[in-house]
Parts: sequence; C-alpha cells; structure tokens
Amino acid sequence: ENRRILAFGGMTPASLFTPRVLHTLLTYEAAVKPLEDPALQRAARLLLTASAAQCSRLTAYRNNLTTGGPAWSVPGFWVPPRHLETNPLVHLRARLRRFEAGLADAVAQSQGRSLTVHLAEQDAHTRLNALRMSGVRADLVVLDPPYGDSVPFVEFSAFWNALLGRTVHASTDLSVSDREPKATAWPRYQARIQAVFAAAAALLASQGAVLVAFNNHDLRAWRTILEATQKAGLWCVDVVYQAPAVVSSKAAFHPKGSYVGDFWAVFRQAPAGAAFSTETTAAETALARCASFRDGVCARNLVYRTLALTWLQRNLAAAEIDGWDALVQAWFTPEGTHRLRWKGSVSVEGPRLVPYLTARARALLADGPMDWKQLCSQLAEACAALGAPDPAEVRQALAGVVEVTGRLARRVDGG
Repeated sequence: ENRRILAFGGMTPASLFTPRVLHTLLTYEAAVKPLEDPALQRAARLLLTASAAQCSRLTAYRNNLTTGGPAWSVPGFWVPPRHLETNPLVHLRARLRRFEAGLADAVAQSQGRSLTVHLAEQDAHTRLNALRMSGVRADLVVLDPPYGDSVPFVEFSAFWNALLGRTVHASTDLSVSDREPKATAWPRYQARIQAVFAAAAALLASQGAVLVAFNNHDLRAWRTILEATQKAGLWCVDVVYQAPAVVSSKAAFHPKGSYVGDFWAVFRQAPAGAAFSTETTAAETALARCASFRDGVCARNLVYRTLALTWLQRNLAAAEIDGWDALVQAWFTPEGTHRLRWKGSVSVEGPRLVPYLTARARALLADGPMDWKQLCSQLAEACAALGAPDPAEVRQALAGVVEVTGRLARRVDGG
C-alpha cells in the first residue's frame, strides 16, 4: 500500500483491468510459456508488458473521451470511474509491428560489426562490483539513478511483474518511498547511492567516464547525487540539458512541483589536486544572464535548472546546494505562482528570448520542416549560457512563427 501513488489496501493488479481484457492478456501469457527458444520467450513477454498499460483501465476520462489514447495520465494507479475498454489484441498487434521495424533497424545498423551483449538482472552495486572483481575495466558506465522520492519503482513495477509471475523485494529498490518513514528512507538512499557511485568509479579504465542522467526539485536529491560523485573522486567534464519532446502530464498539472527533462552529465576521475569550489559567484552571474535574456522574469523551475547546470559545469561543492533557496530569495521576488522577477538591474545589452529564438528557428527551418524534438534540442543548446528553455517556453516564444503538427515543426510566418 502506498497512498501517494493511489495504491490502496485490497487493490491487486487485476483491479487495473476489465475481466475480459485480463482474460485475453493471461491467455496470451499462457501461450508464451511453452516456447522453447528462451530469446523468443523473452521477446514475447516484453511485447506483453510493453502493451499492458494501454490495455488497462488507467486511461483518464478527458475531453469526453474524444482525445488521447490509453495512457498513464497521472503519477499513480488511478482507475477512473469512466474509462475506455479497448481490444488488447489491437494494441499487441500494433506493438508487434513496432518490434519488427525496430529489430530490422537494429540488424541493419549492426551489419559488419562484432557485438557481444550481456544482460544481467541485478542491482547496480552488486553488478558493478562483480564486473570489477572479474577484471573488467569500463570505458563508460551509464547511471540513471532513482530521482529521490519521485518514483517508487518497486510499487510501480508490480504492474508488470504480476504479469510475469515475479515478486521483487523492496530491499532492492534505492528510491525513497512512502512505504517507510522518510527519516530512515533518505539516509538509506544517500548511503546506497554513494555505494553505487563508488563502485562505478572503481570500475573505470584510466580514461573511462561515468554518464549520469538526473533531475529533481528536491535539494536533498541533488545533494545526494553530487556528494556521491564528489566522494567517489569524479569530476564533471561536460553537461547538457535534454528537454523532452512532450511535457508530461504531471509537469503540465503541477508546473511548480515538477521538473521537465534531464541533465546528462559526464564525469571522469578528478585531476590531481582538484578541489570542489565553494564560491557561488558564478551561479549569481548565470542567474543574471538568464533573467536579462527574459527581461527580468523567469519561470521558477528554469531558475533551479540554471543553478543545477552551474553547479555541474563549475564543479561546485555539493554542500553548497543547501544555499539554493537562499540564493533565489536574495535575487528574485515571486511574481504569480510559478514565476520570479529579478531584483537586480536587467542588462540592456545582449540578446532577448523571442527575437533570438525566432531568428534561429527561421534559419533552422529555412530548408523545410524538421523534427520538433530536434528543433527544441538545438534551440536549448544555443541558449545554454542564457538559461536553457524547455519545450513550453520555446513554443510560446515561437507562436505565430512556427507551427507544430505531430512530430514536425515548420515555419508559417513566411519570413
């Protein structure tokens, strides 16, 4: 039971499906068991779990059920009183076509290359240590750590594990969850994250790197990750903000409490004699540039995104993260619910958001439409030193200049 994700006492995975949909899915699962080829059996089960959410009753009642397909529209197991019951065979067949296309593409790209892949279902700490003990040294370790208490993975994964007949113990989950008191959950999260990063650092070859994907609004989570990297002797050498193509429902419903996109940071062993700085002047300078670019008014989540980027880029000490709120209060005044106004002087020099993005978008789209996600990514990269915008800010700035239809963006202003 975890009330935060709407998992209440007495609820079972079967509660999330209508009886005939569940019967169809379990009939499919029973037909998979006799398959003799282990790889084919795994692929067939992956097809099942990849389609399960679309087949469930989790679909939110919205717009009189006229828009949007089956979706996990809220961050929890919400079974709405009105929902769609769709034929699961339709979803399975559609997913199968995607599988076939994806596998064909993978085979085409791997032609002429010698590839050996090992897949291990273990917790990160155990696996990293086992690799090191076997003599492996890694050129790259990719870590996508749990985002503090944002997602309780064991509870959410029960949805798929039930279809696979698996039981996963909560002790393997690093994330902070409401299943235990926060007074013990956060220290446990911090200790176990540090252990994983130490194991990753110990596994690296001489020029190896650790790539970390992370984001959060909780300063405890940010401090945990940076403390883990710094205690492991890792030094950030590059970082980018990766915005999503579509803002999630959670972020749209709760813009103050949600974050959009991820930071992708690359770490290597810290240079000899390197020290993590406690000087935060660079952060204040970055905030001033971000505010001036937007005529003094910024979204709250953009301000914290700018602080996170600066801390990573400048390798500032993890302990100084506790001062983020004080920095924001010192330099900004709340304006509305989700926006902040810069207290200092706004520079009259330098670019401004709308004309800057408009000019670059026109240039990028001069030869015709392009993928919206790619356009957002290139515009965010161009604004990296001015506060990286998320897709919602880009779309607003380009209103009347760029039209987005499906996945494609095209110019509509004729200029």
